[in-house]
Amino acid sequence: MNKEDFIKIVKEKFSKNTQTIVLRQIKNYYKAKENYKIEKQKFDIGEQVKLKKGTLLHGTYRNLTGLKEILKDGLISSWFINARVSKYPSSVSVWNLKQDYYLKDYIDFYSGGTILYAGVFENGEDTQCNKTAVIPYSKMNNIIEELIHEAFNHNIIIDGKNNYIAFNTIINGNELINGDKYPTLVINDYDELIKKLDLYIRTYLKNTSTLPLFQKEKEKNLIKYLVSHIFIYAENKDFKNPIELIETKINFLNDNTFKDYNKTFEGFISNTKLNIKSTNDEITLKKMYINLSNNDDIFNFPTITYAISNEECYIYKIEE
Repeated sequence: MNKEDFIKIVKEKFSKNTQTIVLRQIKNYYKAKENYKIEKQKFDIGEQVKLKKGTLLHGTYRNLTGLKEILKDGLISSWFINARVSKYPSSVSVWNLKQDYYLKDYIDFYSGGTILYAGVFENGEDTQCNKTAVIPYSKMNNIIEELIHEAFNHNIIIDGKNNYIAFNTIINGNELINGDKYPTLVINDYDELIKKLDLYIRTYLKNTSTLPLFQKEKEKNLIKYLVSHIFIYAENKDFKNPIELIETKINFLNDNTFKDYNKTFEGFISNTKLNIKSTNDEITLKKMYINLSNNDDIFNFPTITYAISNEECYIYKIEE
């Protein structure tokens, strides 16, 4: 896009004072772009890059492609470019560092998962406040290693409680075997596995409004709880293809086929209503409740525990 394209969009979207302000901003943008030259920083590979307190940072989900575009054009709000729409599409959001950081440490911190605790209790009282916690990316790696070793010993400990979950593991050819009656988790690319698990946890946090309550080490126990749940209902073929299994679980979380589905069909049978309701169940799974009702009776069909990935439905339980 060029200057004329930006001006055209502004004139279509804004009027009066707002239009004047944004047009002035476009003018200043091109003035800075043409006259201000940023001094290039020179760093050697492996050299520590220190970011001072007060540094403003802006990232991109498009990796190197996005960084190259920022180097070329600067920062442009999502109203004007084909970008992921932000909460404030007329502005560009930045992080303001509250302390000095080495770049590698900030990347490790920022690449982790963010957990929002809605409704923080202190001494049994609801403070009416929210709390945010971050799980650094490197901590995620340590927690997964701990979980694998606990599964090797047939006991995954979550919030101080023992959970009988057992499997062997082969990581890049290195075996961790404790009995041949247990399935073997085959990890051919450990780094890719960690990335997929990170995405799985992020997806869960994005799609849920309530988190399980843990008494201590809340973030660590949440990760172990979510990751260990991946292997419930898993078959031998899933343990041999864990990345594919995690991708399926992510699809389960993102599926909205029956999101908040709660409908009643009148006259399904004479003087009868068909009631169908779907609710979330067991992290990645959902439950479907179906019944027929009339003025006198209700007939409940078996409850179906299911999940959907790429339009394929997985039935896990049918129970009365």
